[in-house]
Amino acid sequence: MQGSLRNDAHEIEGVLNNNAQQARVRAANAEKQAAELLAQIQPRELSKREREDIKRALGHRFAGKFIEIRYTVGDGESQRLSLEIRDVLSSKTVGIGVNSPMPIPVEQFPDVFFFGVQLTVPTHSQEDLAPPNTKQGQSERKDAKSEVDMANALSQALKIQGKLEVPKPPLSVRFPASVSVFVGSKPIPPVK
Repeated sequence: MQGSLRNDAHEIEGVLNNNAQQARVRAANAEKQAAELLAQIQPRELSKREREDIKRALGHRFAGKFIEIRYTVGDGESQRLSLEIRDVLSSKTVGIGVNSPMPIPVEQFPDVFFFGVQLTVPTHSQEDLAPPNTKQGQSERKDAKSEVDMANALSQALKIQGKLEVPKPPLSVRFPASVSVFVGSKPIPPVK
């Protein structure tokens, strides 16, 4: 009888231990899902380390150049991130000239809505540039290449060091007339 009670007690103990283990696994999964959801709803921001990493990645290569920063109208989160990007790029370490971030004028882009951070470089068509065999034409082509190099470097630094969603490559557009950083709405993660 005592052996039977002991076996029953061990069996009950095993079931309880198994149930407790399953409960711990479910709790861990719930905590993980809660953390993922919390991360999805948090505003994008550059940590102090990410800011420093971006500054180190860009260095002073583009000091004296100018870019525009724009953000989605009515989106405070994208506006805040655009200000953080401005502060990093206009720092003494990087030295890029940056405007105060401006809203993307809806009337100019009525059918455009984008997520993440998109860089653009101005399109330089042949009619925009002086003939290549002139000093002015050579200078303009050098400037155009420099703009593409800067946009690519900014794109990489914001994506890798800043951990922001930045599609590659930068878009070539006729407006605006300088390298631009468009800070769109926070990307929505795919449904699992």
